[in-house]
Amino acid sequence: MSRTEEILTKLGDNKNYQLEFLRKVMQESGLIEVDERIHFYDDTPRNCEFARRLPNIEVNQVQRSGSAFKIVNTGASSSVPVDFLVYTKACVFEDSHAEAEACWRAGRVSVHYVAACYAEAGNHAMAEKYVADFGARFDLVVQGYAMAGNDEKLHELYKMKRASAELIASCYSRTPHADKACEWRARMEPKAHTSDLHCHLHGSVSRSFLEETAIKNGRLEAYHALMSTHEAYAAATHQQPEAGFSEEITAKRPQQLEYIHSILCTLEDIQRATEDVVQNARAKYLEIRTTPAAIDGASCEQYIQAFEEGLLNATHLCPQKKAFGLLSLDRSLHTPEHAEAFIAYIKTRSRGHLLGLDIGGNPAAPRTLTGAGLHAVISKTLNAGLALAIHMGEIESAEECEDIDTVLDALEAWSAAQPQSAENPTNPLHGRVRLSHCIYLTDTQRERIRALNAPIEVCPASHRMQNWHLETAPHPVTRIYPDIHCPVVVGTDSETVFGESAKSELSTMIGFFGNRAGLSRREVKAHQETFAFSSFAP
Repeated sequence: MSRTEEILTKLGDNKNYQLEFLRKVMQESGLIEVDERIHFYDDTPRNCEFARRLPNIEVNQVQRSGSAFKIVNTGASSSVPVDFLVYTKACVFEDSHAEAEACWRAGRVSVHYVAACYAEAGNHAMAEKYVADFGARFDLVVQGYAMAGNDEKLHELYKMKRASAELIASCYSRTPHADKACEWRARMEPKAHTSDLHCHLHGSVSRSFLEETAIKNGRLEAYHALMSTHEAYAAATHQQPEAGFSEEITAKRPQQLEYIHSILCTLEDIQRATEDVVQNARAKYLEIRTTPAAIDGASCEQYIQAFEEGLLNATHLCPQKKAFGLLSLDRSLHTPEHAEAFIAYIKTRSRGHLLGLDIGGNPAAPRTLTGAGLHAVISKTLNAGLALAIHMGEIESAEECEDIDTVLDALEAWSAAQPQSAENPTNPLHGRVRLSHCIYLTDTQRERIRALNAPIEVCPASHRMQNWHLETAPHPVTRIYPDIHCPVVVGTDSETVFGESAKSELSTMIGFFGNRAGLSRREVKAHQETFAFSSFAP
């Protein structure tokens, strides 16, 4: 690189153009003689006023409208424009592609600016090329279309869900077509809410409720053991070692859950625990899952009734929130017959707050729900019109690998059998199926999930504290879906155990993935709502 090129690279696209520095640049490059007057072009009155204070500067204030430029204070015809932004835009509009590319490669303008210029010029192919090949920001391409007032193209991007009404309105507000911003704001979606789409009941109950219940049930010893274990776990997992946490530390997670299960031992506890989780959650929309069990001499059916009663009560206690339930099948305990009983209850006796099933349980234990039985449960659940969450890829084992293939076989068969509209094709899995975790998978299984476009639940703290995600490496789910606009959703898993709220987990999860479309946090939340099993709207 020559001395002049080096200086120009350092210059970049500084908005004030560092005029005295520019004079030296132009002298070194042989464009002007010492003390020769140079001509300055800018569309910002403040910058022009700044330039007028310097010696030997001919100021040319530019008035722009869309892609057109009008010089208000005309300089000499032999002037040398020093505004690289104007020069680059001229290259773009004249289809001088090599020169435009040379400008950003030399550091004179940003690659994002060149892409925006191509959009403003109506050269869609080149704008897309700069996004795909050179990493240009798509939101600035949208800005280019807005600058040109190209509403037709913006409508096309909006219908394709590549640009939101919020983004388009914001871009229009910075152009001569600001009146268009109001029209697009009218199209903006309702407020998006933080969701927790992977929330286990027992692992999410507040400490205050656990202490109160432990006193009531005479289980204070279990409560104190829980707090001691939790404090040791939180301290030991504050910083993840490069090789992950030891087995001694990771074993403290199931220990905490055992203590919690021993404290919540009546149907009243289950009902009130459900209310407590909703009341204390930072999320406004929750899908809470629990495994029905015969406790305190009561049946599984009575457990389900208590759980749903808690969900209904929470609706009145927290009218600003919405909470629904999933009944969990423990694959090391339950059979297809249990699944049929849960499905029948939801279809015939639920009061509207139970959405479907969750398949989980200890993946290392011997399995009672596997193979053909697992395939049948998936098909029956979906054919019954219910939603289904499936824990997947939590361990590396032959049994887990076989069951993952079984799950994908069932989802592929069911998805292929669903009718589709040629005019408005939709993914039948969206809003009906989500896969939980998806850590240990084969490359073929990842490809199958990607082909299904099946949503995946990501629980950042849970994944970190169980060594499923080593922080020095990319998150495993990014090997399936690299970008936040893909079907990925956030969950806390067990907030009391792992210590992170839905809001903080969302922030962490966003950092795992790329964001080529430049989605705002609100847009990410709205995107995730499309994979929920119900709707926040009444």
